[in-house]
Amino acid sequence: MSTDPYYGDVPPYLPDGPTTPALAPVAVATVGAPPLAAPNRRRLFLIGGIALVVLALIGSLAFVAVRAATPSDAQSVAQNYCAAAKAQNYPKAYTYFAPGLQGALDAVAYPAGAGAVDAISGKLTACKLGKLHVTPDGKAATLSVSVTRQKVGSQAFVWQFAQVKTGTWQFTAAPDAAVVSLTLATLYCTDVHANKLTEAFNLLTAAAQQSAGDAAQFTQDMQQTSKVVGGLQRCQLQKLIPSKDGKTNAIKLGIWFGNVQNVPAEIDVQPQADGTAKISSVNVYVANNPLPYPPPVTLLQQILQLLGTLTGTGA
Repeated sequence: MSTDPYYGDVPPYLPDGPTTPALAPVAVATVGAPPLAAPNRRRLFLIGGIALVVLALIGSLAFVAVRAATPSDAQSVAQNYCAAAKAQNYPKAYTYFAPGLQGALDAVAYPAGAGAVDAISGKLTACKLGKLHVTPDGKAATLSVSVTRQKVGSQAFVWQFAQVKTGTWQFTAAPDAAVVSLTLATLYCTDVHANKLTEAFNLLTAAAQQSAGDAAQFTQDMQQTSKVVGGLQRCQLQKLIPSKDGKTNAIKLGIWFGNVQNVPAEIDVQPQADGTAKISSVNVYVANNPLPYPPPVTLLQQILQLLGTLTGTGA
């Protein structure tokens, strides 16, 4: 008897040609694959997830960018500003200004400047929005607006906007150029009243500064004047008169000093190319005679003579 292993009729060697046992290595490979393939699948899932997130983010940004350029967004800002201006909520109206415009309009002085516009031209009662023009890149726009005020009636303006942030439109120029000059005049009075004389000097044009001498001389003249008429207590802005060439705005006002009240005065403001403004001159009228304010020390005696005994009832 043979000692070779033999099981029934099955030969001890595999016959040539394909048989079922020949598939066993494939079956073993399939069963043994998961431990090696699982990390690959996790990696693929991770990569796929990241790709989906990136695509979603790009899609969102694209949606926001496209949406930001739509006309309704700039118009909404205009409507919101009008609502705040009609309610005389000046701090709220100020929030719709771009950083550059806020730099030209002092935040503390702006409410008084805007209030002066209302006092001079009448309270804003209505805004009628016209046609909006958006630049091809969708980053800037202009809007034709008709503004109605109680005293002067309807006035036409072209408001300028830009996207300072994605999806955020803001004013890049003042809705009414008058507010720039009136805010500056208010700031000048506020600085002088607070004895912030260097700051007041810096509000002057280069020519006006040269005429005053320098900041130190300006401060000395202002202090000497205060000894004569008293310190500046308050200003009441009364009228804004633009020059025919548009280069200067003359602001008529009354100034209350410590010893003399309601002295007629004029602050001339020159709008600058960058949207800001500077003061070209300040004059007070004593007995209908214009005198620079502050006057040089050499003119103080003349002021005393014109003011007489300083009765405190006015010039």
